[in-house]
Amino acid sequence: KDWHENFKILDNLEDLIMELDIEFNFVAINKKQFKLDLQQRYGKFVKIDPYILGFTTLYNDFSDKLEKNNDKGIIFLDEIIDIPQTLNKIYPELSANKKSIIEQALFLKSKDTNFIQIADIFSFYVCQYLNILKGNKKYSNFKEKHCIDNYNKLITKTNKKYLI
Repeated sequence: KDWHENFKILDNLEDLIMELDIEFNFVAINKKQFKLDLQQRYGKFVKIDPYILGFTTLYNDFSDKLEKNNDKGIIFLDEIIDIPQTLNKIYPELSANKKSIIEQALFLKSKDTNFIQIADIFSFYVCQYLNILKGNKKYSNFKEKHCIDNYNKLITKTNKKYLI
């Protein structure tokens, strides 16, 4: 497949993102390694959803930053079928002493929401970069260079990143 035209569109979208006054924080979790680490530490019967770990990390960082700046905020998440029920269980604990996030996280359909589509572009490049870095994916020289270059460009808009 010729990716040149597709990547030109992504380049244009990324240029638009770079002009926006937004900042990204992210958690990238190697799910396979995460599961192995849990099993080694606690045995096979302990299961922690990596999405919940990621959300908790980002929630705390976002809340702390808002409090530090005496500001308020809200979290928008891509709609994932089984995550809302789990977050509803842990949200009271997360928000107990944090008053800067004014509402529980809102789950939105990616195709209907610009916020989530922007995050999807960012996530695409983070995932591609990490897969290239770890040797999980082999791409043409053009595609690999494109993904690495655009990851490096977007990462300048990142406040905090966690690689777990």
